[in-house]
Amino acid sequence: MKLRHKLMILILAACTGAFGVCAGFFAVKMNAFTVKIATENNVRQMEAKDYVFSQMVTDTRFDAMGEIALEAYLKYQFRRCFGEGYALLKNQECLVNLTEFAILAPSLYEGDYMVQHLEDGQTVVLMERELSAFPQYQVLLVQDITDYEREMGKQMREYLGVCGGILAAAAAVVYLILGKILGPLRSLTDAAARLGDGDLKVRVCVKGKDEIGVLAEAFNGMAGRVEGQVEDLRLLLGALAHEIKTPMTSIIGYGESLLRLKLTK
Repeated sequence: MKLRHKLMILILAACTGAFGVCAGFFAVKMNAFTVKIATENNVRQMEAKDYVFSQMVTDTRFDAMGEIALEAYLKYQFRRCFGEGYALLKNQECLVNLTEFAILAPSLYEGDYMVQHLEDGQTVVLMERELSAFPQYQVLLVQDITDYEREMGKQMREYLGVCGGILAAAAAVVYLILGKILGPLRSLTDAAARLGDGDLKVRVCVKGKDEIGVLAEAFNGMAGRVEGQVEDLRLLLGALAHEIKTPMTSIIGYGESLLRLKLTK
């Protein structure tokens, strides 16, 4: 695999990981913000309804009422004051359910609120508060936030789409930049091949003072030294040939004389 492709894979992997972390952080924050807004609004609504309920029942004399009559009266006033989306509990037992859901186990609802995902794909927020006028009674609010979650999912998909487009554009830009950065390396490779084939005059253009520029300068210095050493070797071989030529000429002459002349002892 080429260096350009390796660097592309590493950069894209790093960018994808960074976008993934940002997307996860964004999703968590958006979900928390959605629930926070819903709960803050619900708290204000519950406080207002509890105040109205307390004012309506304060003027009534409960001393003369029995427990059954009191409970029936509170149920009646609860339906008038709170309306849909609320349930009246007594000692964690559901007395009035004005929600679209079955209140199965109120004792499991702990904390200021609880987010519950239902089997049919709905998501609800549950909030429980005591009635200020009757602490033994609790009000349970059930709010459907499925639309909020769907809107958040839509925004997340849009965010991921934008991130994907940015990542694709960044990949194209990085690919072009890497091609420009690694171009001198290709020139060095071609020059090294030409030097190996015997072209001792080859040199590369030095651009910049970065690591590649330093490498190009080192290559040019190496090529110059190789050329000088080869030239010195040629001169040495020429000198040796000249020095050997004189005795060889004499030897050849004596040999010719021995072959062609009849000499005395």
